[in-house]
Amino acid sequence: MEIELTSSEMDMARHIALERIAVTGPQRTNDQMGHLDKVPGNRQKADNLGVAGELAFAKAYNLWPDLDCSGPCSVDVTLKDGRTVDVKTTEVQGGNLIANYKSHKTDLVALVEAKGRKFNVVGFIPTDILESDQYMTPMHGRVVYKFPRQDLIPL
Repeated sequence: MEIELTSSEMDMARHIALERIAVTGPQRTNDQMGHLDKVPGNRQKADNLGVAGELAFAKAYNLWPDLDCSGPCSVDVTLKDGRTVDVKTTEVQGGNLIANYKSHKTDLVALVEAKGRKFNVVGFIPTDILESDQYMTPMHGRVVYKFPRQDLIPL
């Protein structure tokens, strides 16, 4: 499903990303986003993209995203049936779902592709399936979960 965010929604995503960076920046560990530090501004760009993807996912399904900026957030969106979602957003078109190697506190992990202000909700996978050893792989000097996009379940 393709969704386009308005310029106001993109501004809101940037604001939320900056607030989250201000609060959680020092608490982040290198296994989360340290590989982005090699180029100034990459971490903020990734956070902007991530929040915009969360807003697009919520907009696609007429939901309200978790906009909390008071500390590390684990749930991006809660579905109407109560299941929680961690939204992973990428600008890589045709890529796989990549998630940090950690315990995710959500029921589902979803992949959203971004191209400018347009976002495509690709699909999701239950977290307990994603967090199996078969999907662990090294990337950028760390271990991540990598799930094939063709095996994602459409919402």
